[in-house]
Amino acid sequence: IVMSSMNVARLISLDVLGTCLKVRGSVGEIYAEAAASLGIKSDTDQLNRVFKNVYSEMITQHPNFGAASGISSHMWWNETIHKTFQQSDVDLGRHRDSLSESLYKDFATSKCWEVYHDVVPFLESANQLGISLAVVSNIDERLGSILDSLGLLKYFAFVLGSRSLNCMKPSPLLFQLLMQKSGLNAKDILHVGNSKEDDYLPAKLVGMKALLLLRDDTKEEPALDCDVIYSLTQIISSKLFKI
Repeated sequence: IVMSSMNVARLISLDVLGTCLKVRGSVGEIYAEAAASLGIKSDTDQLNRVFKNVYSEMITQHPNFGAASGISSHMWWNETIHKTFQQSDVDLGRHRDSLSESLYKDFATSKCWEVYHDVVPFLESANQLGISLAVVSNIDERLGSILDSLGLLKYFAFVLGSRSLNCMKPSPLLFQLLMQKSGLNAKDILHVGNSKEDDYLPAKLVGMKALLLLRDDTKEEPALDCDVIYSLTQIISSKLFKI
């Protein structure tokens, strides 16, 4: 990590999924539990494998949770859930629509999410030091509800979700919108995320400072050409902010 040469920031923005939050257990576990509550058997590992493929297919065919195709994110997720079970050879029968509706609502709450252990200590420290905070995430309109249910929404001055703003990372538009909303120059903002392609590079492209967060469960390869951290608490200890 090479942070000593970086100037300090007035605003720190965070990615959400993989940076602040992760799915509790796994998507396959949650889907399987929902099906089991209706007396329907399924295989967690198979659901996980199929979900990854279906999600990749859906986000490619209908980017930004359906925004580019003119369909609601709710419909987008219903189709994703239906395809995941169907391609896992699970017949939901008459429960098809009620199950997808239940899962869509559950994923808007704390029931399906886990906050990484370093997040709240970091947010508390940042608030105590008077550092402004933001989230910039590829996610649908449930972002505010998710953060609120986890007790995190209160920490953020700016909440930018891709579906609500109709632009998705790695497009630099979300970062430019953050600059507009905050009234700050790019050089005064530090963005932190767990993806080189979606977080680090587009933030740097618009002139922001950036850190790549590599957690233990990350799939991101170590990046020798990036400024890297392994915990959000390193930001505070490195004093990359202005007070």
